Amino acid sequence: MRTPFRAAAVPLLSALSMTAALATPVNSVPIDVTTSVIDFSAYDAFTSPRLADGVNVGTDSGFESVLLNFSQPGDQHILGSVSMSLGFGGSWPQDGAYAGLNAATGSMSFTFERGLSFLGGFISFDPASESVGSPVTVTAFGLGGVELESVELNFTDVNNFLGFSRDAADIYGLTLSNGKIVIDDLTFTSAAVNGAPEPATLALVLASLGLLGATRRRQA
Repeated sequence: MRTPFRAAAVPLLSALSMTAALATPVNSVPIDVTTSVIDFSAYDAFTSPRLADGVNVGTDSGFESVLLNFSQPGDQHILGSVSMSLGFGGSWPQDGAYAGLNAATGSMSFTFERGLSFLGGFISFDPASESVGSPVTVTAFGLGGVELESVELNFTDVNNFLGFSRDAADIYGLTLSNGKIVIDDLTFTSAAVNGAPEPATLALVLASLGLLGATRRRQA
Protein backbone atom coordinates (compact mmCIF):
# COMPACT_ATOMS: atom_id res chain seq x y z
CA MET A 1 0.00 0.00 0.00
CA ARG A 2 1.24 3.51 -0.75
CA THR A 3 0.29 6.73 1.01
CA PRO A 4 -2.44 8.45 -1.04
CA PHE A 5 -1.50 11.84 -2.46
CA ARG A 6 -3.14 14.66 -0.49
CA ALA A 7 -3.39 18.33 -1.44
CA ALA A 8 -4.55 21.19 0.74
CA ALA A 9 -5.24 23.46 -2.21
CA VAL A 10 -8.23 23.21 -4.52
CA PRO A 11 -7.62 20.06 -6.59
CA LEU A 12 -6.69 20.73 -10.22
CA LEU A 13 -7.69 18.54 -13.14
CA SER A 14 -5.65 17.50 -16.11
CA ALA A 15 -7.22 18.01 -19.53
CA LEU A 16 -10.27 15.87 -18.93
CA SER A 17 -13.43 15.65 -20.98
CA MET A 18 -16.38 15.79 -18.55
CA THR A 19 -20.09 15.17 -18.90
CA ALA A 20 -23.09 15.61 -16.62
CA ALA A 21 -21.80 17.92 -13.88
CA LEU A 22 -23.29 15.97 -11.00
CA ALA A 23 -20.11 14.70 -9.34
CA THR A 24 -16.88 16.68 -9.19
CA PRO A 25 -13.79 14.85 -10.53
CA VAL A 26 -10.69 15.53 -8.41
CA ASN A 27 -7.02 14.51 -8.47
CA SER A 28 -6.45 14.21 -4.72
CA VAL A 29 -7.78 12.54 -1.59
CA PRO A 30 -9.83 14.81 0.71
CA ILE A 31 -7.75 16.00 3.67
CA ASP A 32 -10.59 16.78 6.08
CA VAL A 33 -12.08 13.29 6.49
CA THR A 34 -10.93 9.77 7.27
CA THR A 35 -10.92 7.52 4.23
CA SER A 36 -10.80 3.76 3.76
CA VAL A 37 -8.41 2.17 1.28
CA ILE A 38 -8.54 -1.17 -0.53
CA ASP A 39 -4.99 -1.91 -1.66
CA PHE A 40 -5.73 -5.46 -2.89
CA SER A 41 -2.83 -6.80 -0.80
CA ALA A 42 -4.98 -9.81 0.13
CA TYR A 43 -4.52 -10.93 -3.48
CA ASP A 44 -0.71 -10.64 -3.69
CA ALA A 45 -0.43 -14.41 -4.15
CA PHE A 46 -3.24 -14.56 -6.70
CA THR A 47 -1.51 -15.07 -10.04
CA SER A 48 -4.19 -16.40 -12.39
CA PRO A 49 -5.83 -13.87 -14.75
CA ARG A 50 -9.01 -16.00 -14.85
CA LEU A 51 -11.49 -14.34 -12.55
CA ALA A 52 -15.20 -14.88 -12.06
CA ASP A 53 -17.59 -11.98 -11.56
CA GLY A 54 -18.83 -10.85 -8.18
CA VAL A 55 -15.61 -10.99 -6.14
CA ASN A 56 -15.99 -9.22 -2.78
CA VAL A 57 -12.83 -7.14 -2.32
CA GLY A 58 -14.20 -5.11 0.58
CA THR A 59 -13.86 -7.49 3.51
CA ASP A 60 -10.89 -5.60 4.97
CA SER A 61 -12.27 -2.12 4.32
CA GLY A 62 -15.02 -1.87 6.92
CA PHE A 63 -17.67 -2.36 4.24
CA GLU A 64 -19.46 -5.66 4.25
CA SER A 65 -19.52 -5.77 0.47
CA VAL A 66 -17.52 -4.12 -2.32
CA LEU A 67 -18.17 -6.21 -5.41
CA LEU A 68 -15.72 -6.30 -8.31
CA ASN A 69 -17.43 -7.29 -11.56
CA PHE A 70 -16.30 -7.60 -15.18
CA SER A 71 -18.63 -7.07 -18.12
CA GLN A 72 -17.26 -9.94 -20.20
CA PRO A 73 -16.22 -13.51 -19.37
CA GLY A 74 -12.76 -14.71 -20.29
CA ASP A 75 -9.18 -14.59 -19.13
CA GLN A 76 -8.56 -10.83 -19.39
CA HIS A 77 -9.55 -10.14 -15.77
CA ILE A 78 -6.78 -9.34 -13.29
CA LEU A 79 -6.83 -9.29 -9.51
CA GLY A 80 -3.47 -9.78 -7.85
CA SER A 81 0.19 -9.49 -8.83
CA VAL A 82 -0.20 -10.53 -12.47
CA SER A 83 2.34 -9.11 -14.94
CA MET A 84 0.75 -6.67 -17.37
CA SER A 85 2.22 -4.16 -19.83
CA LEU A 86 0.44 -0.84 -20.29
CA GLY A 87 2.82 0.61 -22.87
CA PHE A 88 3.15 4.31 -22.01
CA GLY A 89 1.52 3.45 -18.66
CA GLY A 90 4.42 1.21 -17.65
CA SER A 91 4.72 -2.40 -16.51
CA TRP A 92 2.56 -3.71 -13.67
CA PRO A 93 2.56 -4.66 -10.87
CA GLN A 94 4.55 -1.66 -9.63
CA ASP A 95 3.78 -2.08 -5.93
CA GLY A 96 1.98 -5.33 -5.16
CA ALA A 97 -1.49 -6.45 -6.17
CA TYR A 98 -4.01 -4.47 -8.19
CA ALA A 99 -7.20 -4.90 -10.20
CA GLY A 100 -7.06 -4.61 -13.97
CA LEU A 101 -8.73 -5.09 -17.32
CA ASN A 102 -6.31 -6.48 -19.92
CA ALA A 103 -8.45 -5.87 -23.00
CA ALA A 104 -9.40 -3.02 -25.34
CA THR A 105 -13.11 -3.62 -24.79
CA GLY A 106 -15.38 -4.29 -21.86
CA SER A 107 -15.30 -2.86 -18.36
CA MET A 108 -14.71 -3.57 -14.69
CA SER A 109 -16.85 -2.10 -11.93
CA PHE A 110 -16.74 -1.71 -8.17
CA THR A 111 -20.16 -1.59 -6.51
CA PHE A 112 -20.65 -0.52 -2.88
CA GLU A 113 -23.50 -1.47 -0.60
CA ARG A 114 -23.65 2.00 0.95
CA GLY A 115 -23.49 5.46 -0.58
CA LEU A 116 -20.21 7.38 -0.64
CA SER A 117 -19.33 11.06 -0.72
CA PHE A 118 -15.90 10.34 -2.23
CA LEU A 119 -14.58 7.49 -4.37
CA GLY A 120 -11.38 7.20 -6.37
CA GLY A 121 -8.12 5.37 -6.89
CA PHE A 122 -4.65 5.36 -8.39
CA ILE A 123 -5.18 4.64 -12.08
CA SER A 124 -3.01 3.88 -15.06
CA PHE A 125 -3.81 2.68 -18.57
CA ASP A 126 -2.44 2.07 -22.05
CA PRO A 127 -3.49 5.02 -24.26
CA ALA A 128 -2.82 2.91 -27.36
CA SER A 129 -5.34 0.26 -26.30
CA GLU A 130 -8.54 2.28 -26.36
CA SER A 131 -11.28 1.19 -28.71
CA VAL A 132 -11.75 3.22 -31.88
CA GLY A 133 -14.29 5.92 -31.09
CA SER A 134 -14.53 4.78 -27.46
CA PRO A 135 -11.95 6.51 -25.21
CA VAL A 136 -10.76 4.90 -22.00
CA THR A 137 -13.33 6.10 -19.47
CA VAL A 138 -13.83 6.23 -15.70
CA THR A 139 -17.42 6.67 -14.53
CA ALA A 140 -18.96 7.29 -11.11
CA PHE A 141 -22.49 5.93 -10.74
CA GLY A 142 -25.27 6.25 -8.21
CA LEU A 143 -27.96 3.95 -6.91
CA GLY A 144 -29.39 1.76 -9.64
CA GLY A 145 -26.43 2.41 -11.94
CA VAL A 146 -27.38 6.01 -12.77
CA GLU A 147 -24.35 7.82 -14.21
CA LEU A 148 -23.18 10.76 -12.08
CA GLU A 149 -20.03 11.72 -13.96
CA SER A 150 -17.84 10.29 -16.71
CA VAL A 151 -14.22 11.22 -17.44
CA GLU A 152 -12.39 10.36 -20.66
CA LEU A 153 -8.69 9.76 -19.95
CA ASN A 154 -5.73 10.98 -22.01
CA PHE A 155 -1.92 10.78 -21.84
CA THR A 156 -1.67 13.24 -18.94
CA ASP A 157 -3.83 10.95 -16.78
CA VAL A 158 -1.43 7.98 -16.89
CA ASN A 159 -0.27 6.99 -13.39
CA ASN A 160 -2.45 9.48 -11.54
CA PHE A 161 -5.02 9.53 -8.79
CA LEU A 162 -8.57 10.19 -9.99
CA GLY A 163 -11.61 10.47 -7.73
CA PHE A 164 -15.15 11.82 -7.60
CA SER A 165 -16.61 13.97 -4.84
CA ARG A 166 -20.26 14.63 -3.94
CA ASP A 167 -21.97 16.79 -1.34
CA ALA A 168 -24.30 13.88 -0.59
CA ALA A 169 -23.19 10.31 0.07
CA ASP A 170 -24.85 8.92 -3.05
CA ILE A 171 -21.97 7.50 -5.09
CA TYR A 172 -22.43 3.74 -5.25
CA GLY A 173 -19.70 2.66 -7.61
CA LEU A 174 -16.96 3.16 -10.16
CA THR A 175 -16.60 1.72 -13.66
CA LEU A 176 -13.41 1.65 -15.76
CA SER A 177 -13.90 0.78 -19.41
CA ASN A 178 -12.77 0.69 -23.07
CA GLY A 179 -9.08 -0.11 -22.70
CA LYS A 180 -6.26 -1.81 -20.83
CA ILE A 181 -6.58 -0.13 -17.45
CA VAL A 182 -5.58 -0.81 -13.83
CA ILE A 183 -6.51 0.60 -10.42
CA ASP A 184 -4.85 0.40 -7.02
CA ASP A 185 -5.53 2.01 -3.63
CA LEU A 186 -9.28 2.24 -4.13
CA THR A 187 -10.09 5.09 -1.70
CA PHE A 188 -13.50 6.08 -0.36
CA THR A 189 -15.55 7.60 2.44
CA SER A 190 -19.17 8.21 3.37
CA ALA A 191 -18.29 11.23 5.52
CA ALA A 192 -19.13 14.73 4.35
CA VAL A 193 -16.32 16.11 2.21
CA ASN A 194 -15.79 19.85 2.66
CA GLY A 195 -14.32 22.22 0.15
CA ALA A 196 -15.16 20.31 -3.03
CA PRO A 197 -15.45 22.92 -5.81
CA GLU A 198 -18.79 23.37 -7.50
CA PRO A 199 -18.78 22.47 -11.23
CA ALA A 200 -19.07 26.14 -12.27
CA THR A 201 -16.16 27.11 -10.00
CA LEU A 202 -14.12 24.18 -11.28
CA ALA A 203 -14.69 25.28 -14.88
CA LEU A 204 -13.41 28.77 -14.04
CA VAL A 205 -10.34 27.34 -12.34
CA LEU A 206 -9.56 25.16 -15.35
CA ALA A 207 -10.05 28.03 -17.77
CA SER A 208 -7.86 30.44 -15.79
CA LEU A 209 -5.07 27.89 -15.46
CA GLY A 210 -5.19 26.77 -19.06
CA LEU A 211 -6.16 23.24 -18.07
CA LEU A 212 -3.01 22.83 -16.00
CA GLY A 213 -3.01 19.30 -14.61
CA ALA A 214 -2.00 18.26 -11.15
CA THR A 215 0.01 15.07 -11.62
CA ARG A 216 1.36 12.49 -9.25
CA ARG A 217 3.66 9.73 -10.43
CA ARG A 218 3.50 6.39 -8.77
CA GLN A 219 6.50 5.46 -6.67
CA ALA A 220 7.90 2.07 -7.50
